[in-house]
Amino acid sequence: MKSTACFAAALSLVGSAVPASADEVALRFYSAQDYPLSEWNSNLYADVKKDNFNEWWFYTEDILELRSNSNPRVCLDAYPKDGKYWVHTWACDGANPNQRWHVDMANHRIQHATHPNVCLDADPTAPQHQAQVWECHSHDVNKNQYWSVVQEVGYLHRNGLFLTNTQRNDIEGDILFAALLP
Repeated sequence: MKSTACFAAALSLVGSAVPASADEVALRFYSAQDYPLSEWNSNLYADVKKDNFNEWWFYTEDILELRSNSNPRVCLDAYPKDGKYWVHTWACDGANPNQRWHVDMANHRIQHATHPNVCLDADPTAPQHQAQVWECHSHDVNKNQYWSVVQEVGYLHRNGLFLTNTQRNDIEGDILFAALLP
């Protein structure tokens, strides 16, 4: 409730909200350990929250594309190699079946739309905190595939920064200006 009141007050101070594109939403994904999914140099990590633009993704549901905010020309991409599946970011290509993902907010899962039974996975024991893909399992079997989602529904823009609400999972958050978009 406090977040909503602060957001409304900030809206009255800075001007009108600019809605997110009708075909794309800004999302953050948090692992079961509350680590955000981030992209850096084409690699994926689930590591300590840094509140930077590497932790934001843009999802286009009609083409099932997850585009990196830190490098908007690359998308989440799972590919087969040596009998296994691997994940990284790769140049976005709407015709590339490796770049199609179902973001299932209700069931807290990010599942590949083309490769059968492949889910995004964050192993907290991985020394570099890299995210990976793995065979899909229920959360009681594999909590590494549990992802909570924070969705931005609109933006206030001032001096190159965007107003955002950090609330997630019904836990009170903060209202702050941050450089979310390139």
